[in-house]
Amino acid sequence: MRKTLAILAIMLLTVSCGVFRKAPSKSKPVFEPQKVEGLTTLKQKELLEEAYALIGTPYRYGGTGPEYFDCSGFTCYVYEKVGFTLFRRAADQYTQGRPILNNADLLPGDLVFFARKGRVFHVGIVVETDGNGFKFIHAGTSTGVTISSSENNYWKPLYYGAKRIIVIQNDTSK
Repeated sequence: MRKTLAILAIMLLTVSCGVFRKAPSKSKPVFEPQKVEGLTTLKQKELLEEAYALIGTPYRYGGTGPEYFDCSGFTCYVYEKVGFTLFRRAADQYTQGRPILNNADLLPGDLVFFARKGRVFHVGIVVETDGNGFKFIHAGTSTGVTISSSENNYWKPLYYGAKRIIVIQNDTSK
């Protein structure tokens, strides 16, 4: 019974936290943040530049950077670089900020959350939106810091919600 529980615990950590690491990318993409209806602020631009500069950084459970990140360690690190403090865990980060109820209102820099059975387990940062969904940057267990699409077959059914940390004065989303 103990052996079975130990194996189950290891499998759970592997799936939800990850143990695989990808070597850092030698070249980082140059990024010019997307302007969304003229509302992209300097803080959003700085945030996304910080996030893009970390693409290819390996994943490590409990990693807070800059050598390794887990998902919430990544968001904490990037937001702190531009003057915002986030809670350490993804589920706790979900309690922060202004809820974004309509995905059409998502802006670059918003946090997006993913859950299983109503429990938040993953967080990323929106980098781009379009009519079908959004792209987000995050620390993935098997990819390290990378960009993924909300339309991806893995992420789409797990999407849970979004929060805005950087509030824009002209923001009309509720």
